[in-house]
Amino acid sequence: MLKFMFGAAQPQGLGVTAGKLKRVPPSPNCVSSQADPSDVTHYVEGIKYTQASAKDALTHMKKAIGDDAELVKDAEDESYLHYEYTTPLMGFVDDLEIYADDSTKTLHVRSASRTGYSDMGKNRARVEDLRTKLSK
Repeated sequence: MLKFMFGAAQPQGLGVTAGKLKRVPPSPNCVSSQADPSDVTHYVEGIKYTQASAKDALTHMKKAIGDDAELVKDAEDESYLHYEYTTPLMGFVDDLEIYADDSTKTLHVRSASRTGYSDMGKNRARVEDLRTKLSK
């Protein structure tokens, strides 16, 4: 099967800095639980967890993601994950970041397309799908 590759290089500034994931860009192809809640284009609610620790919550998240994406970074402090999702035919790459805030028992998420302007709701749908899987 013919496969195109449109995946751009990994963006600068991914990760957690002072408890925050990277800010959302102006384009509508990114959602984040740390965006301003009044920003209906970019804001998505964080995912609450009941596991005993951030490590346990992230282990649960890893199981929910399964083989759907490639794990790029599993932070040593056990509070951050970075995954890459690649579309089958065109090879577009989206980055999913998860930061477990144990003080609020919240998995903060940021899902963003590396290229293009619109993602036709794919990043929001990805986060909501994970929320559904984790609630089961």
